[in-house]
Amino acid sequence: MKILMVCTFPHGGATIAARRQKDALRLAGMECSLVSIRENVASATTRVIREGNEIILDVPASAWSYSGRITSAYCINNRSAISNTWFSFWPCETFLDDELLRICLDFDVIHFHWIAQMVSSRLLSKLRLHKRRIVITGHDMNHFTGGCHYSAGCLNFKDSCEKCPQLLVDPLDLVKISFITKIKAFFELSATWIFPSVWLADLFRNSRLNDKKNKESCKVLYNCIDTDKFIYLSESDRQIQRKLLGFREDEFIYVAGAADNSELRKGFDYIESGINHLADVLNNSQEQQNRCAVVTFGRVKPNLQIHTPYIRHLHLGEVNESKVTELLQAVDLLLFPSVEENFSNLILESLMCGCPVLAFRVGGVPDIVVDKINGWIVDQISHQHFGKKLASTIHAKSLKEMRESTEKWRDQNHQKYSYNQIANQLMAIYENTADVTRIMRKTFFLPEPESSREHYSALFSRVVANDTNSHSMLAASIRRHIKSSIGDKFKSKTDRYHTIPAIYAGYTDMVHYEPLGRVSWLLKNGYVIFNPPLGSKPALMLGIPNHDWVPPLVDSALNKLITSVNGIAADVTNVKSQNNGGSFYIWIALKPEAIRFGTYNTLSLTFSESSVPESKDPRGMSVLCTSVTLFDLSFLSSDIEPNTTPSYTTLSALALLAEQQHYLWEEWGDEINAMASLRNDMETWIDMLSTQETDGGEQAR
Repeated sequence: MKILMVCTFPHGGATIAARRQKDALRLAGMECSLVSIRENVASATTRVIREGNEIILDVPASAWSYSGRITSAYCINNRSAISNTWFSFWPCETFLDDELLRICLDFDVIHFHWIAQMVSSRLLSKLRLHKRRIVITGHDMNHFTGGCHYSAGCLNFKDSCEKCPQLLVDPLDLVKISFITKIKAFFELSATWIFPSVWLADLFRNSRLNDKKNKESCKVLYNCIDTDKFIYLSESDRQIQRKLLGFREDEFIYVAGAADNSELRKGFDYIESGINHLADVLNNSQEQQNRCAVVTFGRVKPNLQIHTPYIRHLHLGEVNESKVTELLQAVDLLLFPSVEENFSNLILESLMCGCPVLAFRVGGVPDIVVDKINGWIVDQISHQHFGKKLASTIHAKSLKEMRESTEKWRDQNHQKYSYNQIANQLMAIYENTADVTRIMRKTFFLPEPESSREHYSALFSRVVANDTNSHSMLAASIRRHIKSSIGDKFKSKTDRYHTIPAIYAGYTDMVHYEPLGRVSWLLKNGYVIFNPPLGSKPALMLGIPNHDWVPPLVDSALNKLITSVNGIAADVTNVKSQNNGGSFYIWIALKPEAIRFGTYNTLSLTFSESSVPESKDPRGMSVLCTSVTLFDLSFLSSDIEPNTTPSYTTLSALALLAEQQHYLWEEWGDEINAMASLRNDMETWIDMLSTQETDGGEQAR
């Protein structure tokens, strides 16, 4: 039996756990490899590199960063104060699907670990067709949420994952659609689910993936560790280790660390409050002879305000596994103040080295830390309770006795987490895992707005991922859209123009041509997906670069323009073209009966034949338009006087503007000149709509 461990990155806690399982299986005589991704800024192609029993997908950084850029654009500066832990949307497909599939087909069992942005719906579907056994280890909550890796107490994943409290706004409903897309992808598999803690397994059982089959296949399997490497030292050897690390003999040494200790869930602010309580004890008691050192490691140096000369702070920065082992063998207590945690490798390493732990009773901590046996568990998450418990450990006898108790616990329990024990359990799981085609389950899903999948795929698919220039500009546009949406959330919407959020698909068909910058996707099955709010009146603005031969051509081009919504021909109520300096605009008011309001619509714009003379179109792209923008004209209500000009503010429409030298994703309201020009156009358009009667005799508003 050949096993493949799959992890997004070659580093991080989940990958450490997977790599240890891989090593354990190989020691047990199994053929096992691990595949992960490595970004390469200097490469333009993806390479498969084999380094011993590990497989590296060496990918161009520009292509790999696509999903991350879009997610970051949507989330950065859009996160609420409750969490800053990693947030990732589920991809429908990626540019790595085919390469990763070829790798997977060399193995019998595919064991997924932390797979954010690497594994897609398309890849899982392909694996199901090829009858591979699938095992999934959840190292956090992301497998069953819409985007968060730790929910910060939110339980929306039990139902629909709507109204995510970790985002200030979600105007494109990406969290919900990511959730639905991911759940459907996993439901198609007959996979065995593993969780390293009882806490996370219970959350999974209460999630949307809680059907009977998944409940039966959900198992708790703790992380393993090399028990020959992580050992405790004799007291004499320990003192030697302390001297080598620069610690004084009479110091109590506390250690705390994380790969990213700036994450709110890691709770490093509780360490500061604990140090302050400890300082009060030292400053106001006979414990002054007990000097302390607080050693921290990780990407960011904690800002610990220490108000006593009896405590010193030493930050080591990022450290490797060997350094962590040396620290844990030498120090007196591991401070672990996380408020959300699955099963910590660091806690396991600490206990195997004989170092007790001070931690909150959260997540998987109670699975391994036994209060007053191998450490102390703080039952209430508060600065005061953590601080008081830390201050109470300053007594020499207390820490000495706890270390002796921890070493005894280690002697009794180390086999439970050993390579041999976990390897045997894994092999039993693999043997009893059905291939993914044996069971096809039917279940009821959340109601999904029509075209939502297309809307989501327009962002999170490989269709866009290969066009690094356009996805970079798309990310910038999304960022502006979110910024505008956040600002708009707290402002009055009185008398304001609004664009309608839209996603433009078919980016790979964009071709630049001097001097027009024409966009071929309009002719090649390009489409726009939009979600008009109830009561809105969508209108299109087509932008055309202005040349002396353009105005006479517009009427002819418009006669060849075919507009459809949701695959049905959609006539327009009014069409208006207007020459305005450097740009020529065509205004189109869509008939409201062609539109589904409050849900997703697919708008397609095509030309029945070439709209550009052959003499002006050597590349045969045939299309004049360089931009498409959807506006909401619902403000034209009866309470607005015909001669009144409302104030103009726009949200980003994510509209593509192809200029002479480059593609540019532009938010109209950001540029003063564009705003002034567009305002003039809109005022003219308002006047036209206010006075012209539609075919039905109703005044267009």
